[in-house]
Amino acid sequence: MLRVCTSNNHSNQPLDEVIGAIKSLKYKKVTQLLRDLREKDEQAYKKQKAIACEAVSFNGTFKLGQPVKNGTFEKSSGLLIVDLDHLEDVHLAKSDLITKPNIVFCFISPSGDGLKLGVRVDASLINNDADFKQAYFQIESIFKAWGYETDPACKDISRKCFLCHDADVFYNPDADICKLKPFQEIAPKAPPIRKEYTANSNEGDYLQKCINIILSAESRERHVARRNAGNALGHYVASGKLDVKNEDDYINALITASDQIAGNDDDDRTSEKEIKTIKSGYQYGLLHHSEQEAWEYDNDLTLLKNIESIPLPAPDKAVYSIIAKAVQAHPITSYKDTITALEDRMGCKLSGSHKSWLKKLLREQDEATRKYHTVTTDSLPEFDINSYDAAKRMLSEGEGSIFVDMRPMGSGKTLFTALLWKYLQMINKTFGYISHRASIITATANRLDIEHYNEVSPGEFVPVIGRLRE
Repeated sequence: MLRVCTSNNHSNQPLDEVIGAIKSLKYKKVTQLLRDLREKDEQAYKKQKAIACEAVSFNGTFKLGQPVKNGTFEKSSGLLIVDLDHLEDVHLAKSDLITKPNIVFCFISPSGDGLKLGVRVDASLINNDADFKQAYFQIESIFKAWGYETDPACKDISRKCFLCHDADVFYNPDADICKLKPFQEIAPKAPPIRKEYTANSNEGDYLQKCINIILSAESRERHVARRNAGNALGHYVASGKLDVKNEDDYINALITASDQIAGNDDDDRTSEKEIKTIKSGYQYGLLHHSEQEAWEYDNDLTLLKNIESIPLPAPDKAVYSIIAKAVQAHPITSYKDTITALEDRMGCKLSGSHKSWLKKLLREQDEATRKYHTVTTDSLPEFDINSYDAAKRMLSEGEGSIFVDMRPMGSGKTLFTALLWKYLQMINKTFGYISHRASIITATANRLDIEHYNEVSPGEFVPVIGRLRE
């Protein structure tokens, strides 16, 4: 159970042993250290987690001596891993999900506010990453119906799962197989067809575009710029806009441009490693070329499936559209996960202009959120929410007010809601309970045994409230 992203050091482990390690004290110290670090510095926590935590790819076995990637998959384990992040009440969600008959295991993630679950699937259906993705999208819909949003990064069969301590890890090796709908038959993807080169008057412009990607790169983006420039060059050659017979000259032109921004300690020349980056980007562009097509965002498809439908090289319109959708879907679906999927599709990182657009949208969303979440009443009464008559006083002294419970996870918000609901029933009144996550609404309603409307769309909200008042 070493770092599975490195070749030659992973091995196959029985599931019983992995669950036993999670339950034992093996990871207790590192888990607590990571959670303490997260409270102080989120970025430092993420970096340290990747270094300190052992990882497992639960979805199957992979070729030994090679990196754990989608292409090195060998055999399904009969498990499909699901991540749930940023849960309001992780213990409540866990107690809900372990009642589902298809859950093999469930433990709290290193962050302390998420869950990692293994869902039992029919191993005979999963023969490759394409099969796995079809299974994942069905499981994703099942969890959504339960009120939970899954991490879309789990769609890859090689998904790695960081291990941590959970003394109360749930484990049911006899879980039922989740019944899935028949998979669609997917025809093997034909290798990209390179077009014959046709002499044209724009050859210099195409090459200059590739060169400009490097010359316009900021100091922190030079590595990405070299790869992106090579990628673009590969696309132009594969599409017949540039002559493959001159590929050495084109690559040398990119290296010359790279020399101008090199700034290495030894001299102002591009290093061998940097040249390799340019050439690998070029090969990717050659192998993943596809004809530009008219592309429109399809609202009937998921965000991830829209990303998969983008033609290559990715048109700017598609990239900007996905970035905007990523921000709209955040934080229910982390924009970082969506951007990662987009970059995987493009085969390169976002350009500087794309990153600026992303930052602008995130800033606008943050400003809008602050505007709509600001309480405008000047004198809301304050209550000791732990006092025995808090609910009664809230109703008698704060009629017509909005109360915001900002206590942290696990501090008793759901318990207080139960007391408030109990008191309201005694005086024949009701109240509205609103949360930023559908999973919280579902879990709270199930715990309190009350009706909920977490699937109501904004347009249906007013009529539903009207029926409640009647």
